[in-house]
Amino acid sequence: MGELASRRPGGGRAAATAYLTAESLGSVEATVNRGLALCDPRRPGAEDGPAAATAYAFFEAASRAGSIDGLFLTAVCFSKGVGVVGHVFQSFERFFLAAERGHGHAQLAVSLCYSAGRGTEPSAAKAATFLRRAAAQGVPAALSGLGELVRDGRDGMEADPGRARALFEEAAAKGDLAGARSLAELLLPTDPRRALRLLVAAGRDGDGLSALRLAQLYEQGGGGSSATRCAPRGGTSRRRGSASRRRRASCGPRAFASAPWPRARAPSSAPSRVRSE
Repeated sequence: MGELASRRPGGGRAAATAYLTAESLGSVEATVNRGLALCDPRRPGAEDGPAAATAYAFFEAASRAGSIDGLFLTAVCFSKGVGVVGHVFQSFERFFLAAERGHGHAQLAVSLCYSAGRGTEPSAAKAATFLRRAAAQGVPAALSGLGELVRDGRDGMEADPGRARALFEEAAAKGDLAGARSLAELLLPTDPRRALRLLVAAGRDGDGLSALRLAQLYEQGGGGSSATRCAPRGGTSRRRGSASRRRRASCGPRAFASAPWPRARAPSSAPSRVRSE
């Protein structure tokens, strides 16, 4: 009820009233959404302040009432210091509790905590375990991260380019920019046109690393403004074959990996509102 009201022009007040009514009738999802209406700690640049503190109080109340989403959001608040004093150990404990109760984004967060040793002892094996759990639930960033492990054969994973591609395909289809970038890397030797289209789209959507790689590929390929420069061309002559090999060398996987660039994980996407099951 509150979600429908919030989509209408000027529906913010109506939404707040609807959420309050739902909360009075015992809906913990409404309590969570009342907090999100004040401050969403998952968003980049979420600022601390009175509204954030009130939002945290809503999340904490929902968590105590049994809401996994509320528990997860309190963990995010502790992780970022939004609405509450930041505390890495509290953050990890709450992420872990939510993850054990099946929250996909919490499972990804626990994986990242184990990987970085944030709030707990680092453990590559445990990080991979929780990453697999999150990927099994279809969390886009987890699919992308698992694809990287499978592609590289790291952390106990057997290298499998086919499976890695499938994971990157699913992550990219769900809007994960890191997944689209990694998929482009795999496709570059065999389908450079699509690879460049993926990089262009990811760059336009705000992935700076995709934009940087695209610029490097154009530069290494001798310039040009279209994907056709890196596309393999037909021909039977030795001269054409040699030119094709040179073109693949300038646009292929070696060129793709030759220039150093930092690896970054795109933030996981999450629904703007919590929906009741």
